[in-house]
Amino acid sequence: QTNGVANILKSGLGDIEAITLGPDLNSNFIYVAKEFDATAGKPQIGEFNVETNELTRWFTLINFVGTTSTGQEAMEFIPDAGAEGGIFYSGSQQNGLVYKHRLSILTSSTDTIVTPIIGTFDPQPNGWNSNLAALNLDRQNNILYAQWDENFYKLRAMNPTNPSIEYGVWSVSDTNLPGSPNGVEGICFYNNYAYITHDPGSQAGRIRKYPFIPVQKP
Repeated sequence: QTNGVANILKSGLGDIEAITLGPDLNSNFIYVAKEFDATAGKPQIGEFNVETNELTRWFTLINFVGTTSTGQEAMEFIPDAGAEGGIFYSGSQQNGLVYKHRLSILTSSTDTIVTPIIGTFDPQPNGWNSNLAALNLDRQNNILYAQWDENFYKLRAMNPTNPSIEYGVWSVSDTNLPGSPNGVEGICFYNNYAYITHDPGSQAGRIRKYPFIPVQKP
């Protein structure tokens, strides 16, 4: 960063909605979520090399339900012991469901193989608003956070492999809720704060910081 202006690493990638790390936290690769690709007819996950500043490949999410305006809005990587090091969770803005895919990110450096994992899940337990905005995994405590927006501001902490196990829910009326009246796009936690990115309205392009103590390991 120079003079307070962030360096632009890459442009022209489309409607990028989320970003995450893969199985190796020391790798040169990060992963970005494209809401929808018109040519592929589905949302995509892109692999980006932070050393070369190049998008190395796109993975098309073949079983995902969504459209150009209500596609992949949230995305997170969930580590496991499989050959690819884990599974990508992708949240649909159309129906609020999370779709699971295993991508060929470790077994090949060039393939774009996508293996859908049977069984979506609904991170909202009681028929909440379907506008799922963000997913974030606390790897240290193995807790998955889901955030909703569009006049329905909820944050829910859950078990990433058994989402019916709930560790906490916060609503817009809670003083410690990370959220605001304008579109939540992304969320992460650091040093007992939540950092929220905003999209529409007067909050466009802002990052906000809220005091928030994440759930400790159950």
